Amino acid sequence: MAMLRSLAFAGLLVLGTAATTGTASAQAACYPNCTLGITINDPEAVPGQALSVTVGGFDPDTIATGTLNSTPVPLGSKIVAASGAVTFDFTVPADFIGAHSVTVQGFRGGAAVSLVVPFNVVAGGVVAVPVVAAPVPKATAPGGSLARTGTSGSLPLAQAGITLVATGAGALFLARRRRRASTTA
Repeated sequence: MAMLRSLAFAGLLVLGTAATTGTASAQAACYPNCTLGITINDPEAVPGQALSVTVGGFDPDTIATGTLNSTPVPLGSKIVAASGAVTFDFTVPADFIGAHSVTVQGFRGGAAVSLVVPFNVVAGGVVAVPVVAAPVPKATAPGGSLARTGTSGSLPLAQAGITLVATGAGALFLARRRRRASTTA
């Protein structure tokens, strides 16, 4: 009987560990240097040029989505690194002359945010308008979805905990059933 209780307790302990380690390790990897910001490697570009947009300060292990704007062009979704940074690389389309921007949507402190960095595309290397990059937070979730919490490493711990709890509960049920059967016989 003591072994059954130990098994059930071990299962609960594993479940508790799985529920808390994902969030704590994700925050520890980012904090205290989590300044929210967005940069572009060249705010004055030409068609066909490769550009990189980097965001820092997002919640680690969450999904960030990038969009090239004027005519929206999806840049895809990426998982934010443990440092809180994510980078989107793209090539400026041939027909993108003028002022444009890149929007990156992600999560900060569990809340959805959008950051925008403007850039200018010029034909023939003539600069038309100077551009200053600045983050613009918004309270909208990318794709209307909820933030993913925890880490992928917590799933095996949760499964092990559930298995131990179920095994302990089943063994406890069988032991009580046998005890009742032996006292009535």
